[in-house]
Amino acid sequence: MKKIVLLLLICLFSPFILAQKYKDIHTLQVGDWLLVEHTEYYPYSAPGIKEETPWRAENIRRVVMKATVTNKSTTTVSFDFSVTSVYDCRNQPDENLLLYYDSRYKNDFPFYSWHPVPSDSLMVKATYDIASGHIKTYEQNSEEPYLTYSRLAFSIGLINTHRAKRYNSTQGIADASRIPQMAMPQLINNWNGGKAITASVRQEATFETQKPLYSAVIGLLPEDVTHNLYPSETRVIDASFLLPPNVVLAYTESGDSSVTERIIRRLFIPHPMEYYVENDRLHYSAFPWLISPGDSIVRVKNTDGGFNFTGKGSAQNRLYHSCSKADEVLVHQLDVYWKHSFELRDLYNKANRYLLSGVHGNTINANNDSLIHLLPLVDGFYNPSSFKPFLNEYMEYKQAESLSESLSTSYYFYGMEYRQRYYNNKHFLFGYPRYLMNADNLLDMMRMEMFADNMVEYNDFINHCPDINLTNKLKHQYNVLQELERGKNIKNTDIEFIKKKLPLMADKQKYIVATLFYGDGYTRSSAQYLQKKITNAGLNNHISSCFFYPGTPTLYYTGDDKTYMDSLYTFVGAQEGKKVLNRYGYGSNDLTILMREDGTILYRSFGGKSWLSGTEEDEMLQIVKADMNRSESDFHKGFKKGLFVTLAVVLLLLIIIKIRYDSKRRKEQTERHITELELKTIRSQMNPHFIFNALSSIQNLIGKNANDEANQYLIHFARLLRNVLSNSEKKLIPLSEELEQISLYLKLEQLRIPFNYQIEVDPEVSADIIEIPGMLIQPFVENAVKHAIAPQGGGEIILHVKQEHDTLRVEIVDDGPGIQKESTDGFGIKAITEELKLLSVLNGKEIKLEIENRQDKEDKTGCRIILQIPVS
Repeated sequence: MKKIVLLLLICLFSPFILAQKYKDIHTLQVGDWLLVEHTEYYPYSAPGIKEETPWRAENIRRVVMKATVTNKSTTTVSFDFSVTSVYDCRNQPDENLLLYYDSRYKNDFPFYSWHPVPSDSLMVKATYDIASGHIKTYEQNSEEPYLTYSRLAFSIGLINTHRAKRYNSTQGIADASRIPQMAMPQLINNWNGGKAITASVRQEATFETQKPLYSAVIGLLPEDVTHNLYPSETRVIDASFLLPPNVVLAYTESGDSSVTERIIRRLFIPHPMEYYVENDRLHYSAFPWLISPGDSIVRVKNTDGGFNFTGKGSAQNRLYHSCSKADEVLVHQLDVYWKHSFELRDLYNKANRYLLSGVHGNTINANNDSLIHLLPLVDGFYNPSSFKPFLNEYMEYKQAESLSESLSTSYYFYGMEYRQRYYNNKHFLFGYPRYLMNADNLLDMMRMEMFADNMVEYNDFINHCPDINLTNKLKHQYNVLQELERGKNIKNTDIEFIKKKLPLMADKQKYIVATLFYGDGYTRSSAQYLQKKITNAGLNNHISSCFFYPGTPTLYYTGDDKTYMDSLYTFVGAQEGKKVLNRYGYGSNDLTILMREDGTILYRSFGGKSWLSGTEEDEMLQIVKADMNRSESDFHKGFKKGLFVTLAVVLLLLIIIKIRYDSKRRKEQTERHITELELKTIRSQMNPHFIFNALSSIQNLIGKNANDEANQYLIHFARLLRNVLSNSEKKLIPLSEELEQISLYLKLEQLRIPFNYQIEVDPEVSADIIEIPGMLIQPFVENAVKHAIAPQGGGEIILHVKQEHDTLRVEIVDDGPGIQKESTDGFGIKAITEELKLLSVLNGKEIKLEIENRQDKEDKTGCRIILQIPVS
């Protein structure tokens, strides 16, 4: 008892403990979205739920908007609001009418297209202060924020005596601004105050001054026109991120009360619902959990095999398991939603029995007590356990009713195929009941037939059903059954007991039919009947059968009979077998798989289309015969055709690849040629620049009448000019030639300016082998002479070359005043910078350049230039 109490406490408080793991208003990001539901409660005067609860279905207007974060700062958050759905249901007791509108199912009903509710269209942009929730900016997409729609008028009761006639009073209008203007500020304020984002905001009824409405809107209800605000509630029901759990379930995996370790499952749900944990799905007869937001339930197995529930939300589960309506104590403990659900269960059970008499030919009276309180369009939202059985009985009644007409050629409902039921449901049912029934009908079709046989109906449902819970259920089953689709291999599934049997049978037969029975015993007739069918079809030497039972053998047979039966049947663990049945289909139906000896699946079926109860022209035998009739000629024909197509495709691909390769190569050659021309252009500009500097120095000497020095300068200049012109067309020159050229240049400059220079090359540098782009170092040496040595009438230049791995490091150091603005703007620096960029593109290797003042790091003035040149 202490453990249960402790567990209850953990369950009750764990959502608050875990709240810090979930997003708050400060951690929202651009692109996050919330679904915000605003519910208004009309005055209630019809049977059913009278309390103001957000998940009741009658006398309520529910507007759901999507709020998407468009901007976020430390102090504000901005949202775009768009309408997702509108639900409006209210009664007019004086006329016994139900006014109904649900935008999700508007395509199923007539007259809904006059004033359609916008779907996912932007209506409001708003920015809020995070600290207080106050609106800082607000912008509407239209002048009026009202949503107008046409409500259908239905009679309360099963028989609609008004024939969905349009009344002047069926116009509806909802104010979409109430969420962004009134509810969102309170939600943000609560959220910022430490409450979970899913905490609801209650608003009492107030009266506002009449707002201007569309002049074109006519026939509005007085309540809507005067804007007498009804009591309302706003909640967050979904988000793009994980929401804090509002339900906690505690149970043991095995259901054994002696097990002390329990599983605790936390989940978020927007409304009351039926829920199965995975362990329960292994038991076909298991009841679902009935849960509501805020529940914390502990389930313990009793000694009699049943379950006992404790905690908040236990009352509806205990009553559901007891299948009793006499326990007034439990009824009193139910919340209003589940209380009404159980009331509807009894009401629809009574209606089932009455409709059954109509199926057998009795006249159905619309005013019968069993029918006058039914509201099938909305009652399904309360999940009464008898609702789907009632709809099945109703469809049987409609089918039987049509048989009373002389022009009818319909079959009796029990004889209808699932596909016929699907289209009958589409014809007779509307809204939620239609999709609820056809979801189950499609699940049966998917289990009983291969996908190729029912893809038309499957795609029709997925494309038109607005209920994401139903479509997700079908998509999940579709993905699971893909493993058993025609052409797939049993070896790629997790049905281990069939996979183990496969090698033992593959050497004897071409085809294998494996049946997993739901029961835990075996009978001789099953094996004998199948074997008789195979023998009569002449396939005795081609088909091998194997049978599996999830459990231990029942001692139906003894002696030779038992030996014979044991040779036919393989017994697998009950959990293992039932796990397979529940994963792929119904837990209470047999699974039969027809496959080739290599494990390739040809067909599979659950329950209703069992091979063991078919006709003489059994579908399985037809499939085997068709598969055996694939002749060698067809094989060779198909092989040759496939080979020809393959060769043609390969040849076409090779041609396309060759064309693309040639085109790419020509493009690369063109781009490389352009780059080389640009580089030559720069070098052709640099050479005259160097010659101009040299001639200026000679002119300076002649002007000083230093004729001997000028003559010597001309000799060195001629030699230097030959080197420059010789190397101008070369992409790369040896490092030794570049250094010789620099040495000649410096000697020439020494004739007019007294300065010292040193060219230091580390011993590991192979100057005659290493090649670099011509005139790469020269411009920096020229700048050192022009901007550092010449202005101060002398100095020193040191050029040091060393190799670090695959990089040649060149340092040019002077003792001038340091780098200045004009130094970096000189033609030589600009040209060499452009050259470095082009060389990087051309060679695919980046040449790095660093220019710094020595005085920034040393006690000497001057400039240091560092070139890092990649070499191979």
